[in-house]
Amino acid sequence: MRSVIIISIVLLAGCMVGPKYQQPVVTTPAQYRDSQYTKAGDTISYLAWWNLFKDSALQQLIREAVDSNKNIRTTLARVEESRLAVGFARTSSMPSIGYGARAGYYDLSNNNANEVGGGSPRAAYNLFASASWEPDFWGKFRNEKIAAQSEMRATEDDYRSMYITLIAETAMQYFLMRDLDERLEIARNTLKSREATFTIINARFEKGEVAEMDKLQAEGQVAIAKATIANLTRNIRQTENALSVLTGKMPGDIRRGLLNADQHTPPELPVGLPSTLLSQRPDVRAAEQMLQAQFARIGIAQALRYPSIDLMAALGLHSQDFSKLFTTNAISSVLSAGITGPIFEFGRNKKRVEIEKKRSEQFLLQYEQTVLVAFKDVQDGLIGIETYKTERENLEHLVLTTRKTYDLAYARYEAGYSNYLELLDAERMLFDAENNASVIRREQLISFAQLYKALGGGWDNSVTF
Repeated sequence: MRSVIIISIVLLAGCMVGPKYQQPVVTTPAQYRDSQYTKAGDTISYLAWWNLFKDSALQQLIREAVDSNKNIRTTLARVEESRLAVGFARTSSMPSIGYGARAGYYDLSNNNANEVGGGSPRAAYNLFASASWEPDFWGKFRNEKIAAQSEMRATEDDYRSMYITLIAETAMQYFLMRDLDERLEIARNTLKSREATFTIINARFEKGEVAEMDKLQAEGQVAIAKATIANLTRNIRQTENALSVLTGKMPGDIRRGLLNADQHTPPELPVGLPSTLLSQRPDVRAAEQMLQAQFARIGIAQALRYPSIDLMAALGLHSQDFSKLFTTNAISSVLSAGITGPIFEFGRNKKRVEIEKKRSEQFLLQYEQTVLVAFKDVQDGLIGIETYKTERENLEHLVLTTRKTYDLAYARYEAGYSNYLELLDAERMLFDAENNASVIRREQLISFAQLYKALGGGWDNSVTF
């Protein structure tokens, strides 16, 4: 007994095989490129940025998406599953305690006829409790726990990533819907204008005052406007359906709030320093956690190359007479220790370690790629916000000038100083300018959502899971 206890103490103080994880070194720039529109030294990681738009309809959609979206609820279930897996891994190093009972009737007449008492059938009754334990000498169970904990943290970061992505996607779909609404209104107004123009030109054609070409061109412009309305109506319905699914509802109408032109845009953004991006982006954190889990799996594979020791103890009752089973004479006990290990397995254990090492290289490359994509997303977002702002200002100015051009062209055509082709060109320029301005307003708002997503922002501390 004393020797077993000494062996157990020695085993508990055993070493832990496998590489020690070290966080990958990533060189980050001192500041972001194209950061003229940002405020350095701060962070948006815990800012509910969607509230900056002051649009109650958008805010309500985001709340519904966070509460009811099916994909995010699935990811939350994965988080709960990973936490249970951690609890399971923690029990691997604990003893296994069980019980058992057995009753049997044995005919030994053929095998033991020459032995004393042989040749007659015997009964046997056993009732026992047992405990077995494999000391974690090489760190196999500890590495399993580390891997499970790292994977759990990775699933938590996956949930955060989906949370941020869901909010950004809801906002982007909402801005797209409001852009389509505005362009539908432009198309309807254009249709009214073109129908009125066609009525006038058709009347003049019937009087012989204009050529048939003017009539046909005006009629064609009416058809183009009607086709545009049908196209936009279809896109609006499809966008409403997408928003319904994002919010976990059957397709239906979506409540509107502010127009894109009336949305508030912040004058500057609390982007923070590039060095903080790696801790803000949940996908970067998840990639690192998976790398750490894979390092632990190398240790598990290496531990399998070494012998394993198991300790077993059993205490029970044994008797060939059931009436004497619960007497002191029937008490029996067993205490044993064993060791098993590989000798020659044709290199399987070594290859298992090499496989895990190669997988670690893959996870490291995936982590580095995730970091590169993270910085690319931020840089794209920054340059997008800055350039869309300038583009929007110029396109809105173009709308004003083309509207004046159209008014002048219409007056000249009415007075007979120009042909219909000049009026048609002016009308097309106005229609295109109004549509392009609406699209750019949408893209500018979407660029805000994309930048916040790229920065890993929008995670509300009040959210628990």
